[in-house]
Amino acid sequence: MKGYLGIWSLRIANASLLYKLACDIMRNPSPDISLLYGCYISRGGLPQNYSRVSSIWPGIRGHLPRLVEGSRWVIEQDSTSSFWNDNWLGYTISDMIGTPPQFAAGLKSTIRDFYFDDH
Repeated sequence: MKGYLGIWSLRIANASLLYKLACDIMRNPSPDISLLYGCYISRGGLPQNYSRVSSIWPGIRGHLPRLVEGSRWVIEQDSTSSFWNDNWLGYTISDMIGTPPQFAAGLKSTIRDFYFDDH
């Protein structure tokens, strides 16, 4: 909402910028964002439960549940996403079946490996 001087609310502007940064982190598009992704997102694609010393991470983390809830994966035949270790169902399959981390790291199948006759 505009203030009396035509200035936008700083709270709304800050929230929208943090939400945009959360979107960028989840999409992982650039080297700078990749650094944030590596620090704060687990191998399964979910936010880390612990917090490293950061002035912006608590604000970003507050927006991630809404972002994840409104997001979905689009899986295509040529997808190189990990069948076992990527969070394409809302959780990883290796976590769902209780695979120990030392074995999960060795599971290299991609989603493409499970396509048969273009289906």
